[in-house]
Amino acid sequence: MTEETKIILEKLEEMNSKISDMDSRISNMDSKMSDMDARISDMDSKISDMDTRMSDMDSKISDMDSRMSDMDTRMSDMDFRISNMDSKISDMDTRMSDMDSKISDIQLTLENETNKNIQIIAEGHLDLSRKLDEAMATENEKEMLLIRVNRLENELRKIKERLEKIA
Repeated sequence: MTEETKIILEKLEEMNSKISDMDSRISNMDSKMSDMDARISDMDSKISDMDTRMSDMDSKISDMDSRMSDMDTRMSDMDFRISNMDSKISDMDTRMSDMDSKISDIQLTLENETNKNIQIIAEGHLDLSRKLDEAMATENEKEMLLIRVNRLENELRKIKERLEKIA
């Protein structure tokens, strides 16, 4: 063998050694790539699961938004109804106050005017039965004047009350 052939053989052996080393490295890289592929597949699976969960959450949030909108609508309707009820109750309070005032006026009229008039008439009738002929003319006039005075006093009282309310 010539020197040149030996050098070539040595070089070839060196190259073989380097190629073997490269093969080993490439095998190692293939192994690592396989591990990485497995990890990436696992990550893809987990991301897919997360996407599914996120879609479910989006759906649930949309449902909640819809329900909240319905609740807002119902609450607005209830607020409107309550406002109407408040208005009606206020009107009823006003009417009740007016009715109380009218009832008080009627009670005062009954107490001050009608009852007195009945009493006056009853007293006059007792006197009429004793002195029918004489008293009839004067007592009737007296009764009428007393009724008139009583009525005028009551009207005067009402006018004073109205003036006090106005003033």
